[in-house]
Amino acid sequence: MESDVKVEQPPKKDEDDNPDRVHVSIEPDKEVVSEAGPLTNGEVDVTQAVYREGKNLILNVSNRAITSFPEGVTNYDSLNTLVLSNNQLTELPNEIGQFPHLETLILSHNKIRTVNRAVYLNYELRLLDISENEISVISPDISSLTKLQELVANSNHIEELPPRIGEMEELSLLVLSDNQIRKIPDSIQKLRNLKVLALERNALEYLNPEVCKIEELVRLGLSGNHIANLPREVENFVALESFI
Repeated sequence: MESDVKVEQPPKKDEDDNPDRVHVSIEPDKEVVSEAGPLTNGEVDVTQAVYREGKNLILNVSNRAITSFPEGVTNYDSLNTLVLSNNQLTELPNEIGQFPHLETLILSHNKIRTVNRAVYLNYELRLLDISENEISVISPDISSLTKLQELVANSNHIEELPPRIGEMEELSLLVLSDNQIRKIPDSIQKLRNLKVLALERNALEYLNPEVCKIEELVRLGLSGNHIANLPREVENFVALESFI
């Protein structure tokens, strides 16, 4: 299902002018939907946050300075896209897992430390953006998102990836730059559809040769790590167009 969410280059920050940062943005509100009534979260009125674009039902509650999950959101159980970016969220309630049709979930630029396991109950997810938070662990439960195509998790405190990430065979985009990752699990080679792997500015001291078995890989980002030598298997890359 097509939606109006896209991955693009973010604006530069004063403290970081890296051109290869990735973030997800969403287009302005379109047709407003109000059949479930107004949504409020404290003093924040988000009545106009729900709208349709084509067959997609989208709720955009970004840039509202909210500190908790907005009440009434679960009334829209047919949501396809939920945007909660650029807020002050520190945690997510179990209700986050009650959207059987959700394909896009954007949680970037918050203060989330742990991703509620309920997130991984949204089995239809195609895009999950948890970038620019305070997350240190990616749970093995993420492997239940077998339809996920894009995982954006840059700018957190992640130190390792769960071995079961190799079970997410539909992944085509995996953005993990600006974390503290020291090694890549062998199971990475199972991601046969992966085209973009961004690992810039982590704590890698070597590149796992298993990465070189991903035949569809087009872009591999490794700059800003501590890798002295690359494995000879890099010669096996067939489709690689960008290696930085």
